[in-house]
Amino acid sequence: MAATMAEQIHVIENVPVSFPFTPYPCQIEYMEKVIKALQNNTNAILESPTGTGKTLSLLCATLSWRQQLPAPVISEWDLQSDSKGPLGGRPKIIYASRTHSQLSQAIHELKSTSYRPKVSIIGSRDQLCINSEVMSKESNAEKVHACHAKVAAKSCTYYNNVDLKRLSVPESFIPDIEELVGMGTKNKMCPYYLAREMKTEADLIFMPYNYILDLRTRLVHGINITNTVVILDEAHNIERVCEDSSSFELTSTDIAHCIKDIDYLLKNKYEEAREYLSELDTQTQNTLKDLANLKELFLCIEDSLDKIELKSENNECVKPGSYIFEFLGKAGINTETHVVLIDQCSQAIASLTSDQSLHRTSTYLQKFLEAIKIVFSGSCPVGMTRERMASLHYRVYIKSDNNRKKRKSDVWTTDNNTDDTCRRLCYWCFNPGYAMTELVRQGVRSVILTSGTLSPLESFTSELQL
Repeated sequence: MAATMAEQIHVIENVPVSFPFTPYPCQIEYMEKVIKALQNNTNAILESPTGTGKTLSLLCATLSWRQQLPAPVISEWDLQSDSKGPLGGRPKIIYASRTHSQLSQAIHELKSTSYRPKVSIIGSRDQLCINSEVMSKESNAEKVHACHAKVAAKSCTYYNNVDLKRLSVPESFIPDIEELVGMGTKNKMCPYYLAREMKTEADLIFMPYNYILDLRTRLVHGINITNTVVILDEAHNIERVCEDSSSFELTSTDIAHCIKDIDYLLKNKYEEAREYLSELDTQTQNTLKDLANLKELFLCIEDSLDKIELKSENNECVKPGSYIFEFLGKAGINTETHVVLIDQCSQAIASLTSDQSLHRTSTYLQKFLEAIKIVFSGSCPVGMTRERMASLHYRVYIKSDNNRKKRKSDVWTTDNNTDDTCRRLCYWCFNPGYAMTELVRQGVRSVILTSGTLSPLESFTSELQL
């Protein structure tokens, strides 16, 4: 990178930093703190008032530090980490903010500098898919499975063109979501999978908070955070995001719908097999057996939820987080069996969404599947059990819920159920540091949280356990 006539080079902490104009003293001080944290392989929580050019300073400081890494250090990291960047093993930088509009603003700031890293931006299919048939599906789960089916069958022209036209995308292309969709539409190339391809070679990856803080989302999008620098900008509400990413709620109505969906699949699969086969083949028998096991499991969960004793005065009760394992254990769900359960649920969801003739959605099965993944996600520190971790960081709350207005606000709920009463099982994380600690445990090199207002910093740092 060479500075243009408008750019100025300032040496900060022995690192030449290119800046679009003469930085203010507060910007120099801010960049000093960022570079020190990166040089010392430490985390940082930094405040910078609105209007002080925080995002620009953050990007310039981080990219200049990365660019100046000496070869011996790079070689050492190469040996220790699988998360190698495209430039000889330099760590990738993940820049996360709350909304895509904030990410677009950060990308706009990056374009005003002389830095031209390889960039990718991660988004959802709702934002990036341009296949009208996939986008016509009602729920996100249906879109995911419709997309997977088309990709597997190589029937999506846009996906097929990614390999054919990927090299036509300039290395200097620094897109926000709208520009990526525009590029994909113009070239009839899938923006969603193009972004994933660009991610593997990117120096700098932009994404919303939840993509980095939620383990399930990281796995879905193939986001490897080992040896990365994670920047969480506009982090003033990060505690709530951390807690929400590790929590779930399920109702007896949700479970009832899961049972209906499994019943529907059982009937459909059996009738379909009897129509075309004189006797059931082994594969069909195994499928029906799996579905029958799922139905039995959901019936057991439904029964267990109904039998929980609630306090008569308010129809609710609170239990320690470890109770979730006792509750699920009654249905045979535990550390050993949950993997098979996840596979069976995924197969059922795929069946519901792949066959247009069924006219069913997989909303409730998907919601249950996500709940199971939360309970059994992550890893435990040495000497710590899942039950102990849950007791430290979670509470289980059960309530008899007859507030239909509240239930309808649940984004997962799309039915017209007229039942006025249901039981709600909540598994709530009350420690934002749980998600942050899990992030650090995955081998992140440095985490930098920054915003205009994070005070009081001491309590903020304590809550996030950084």
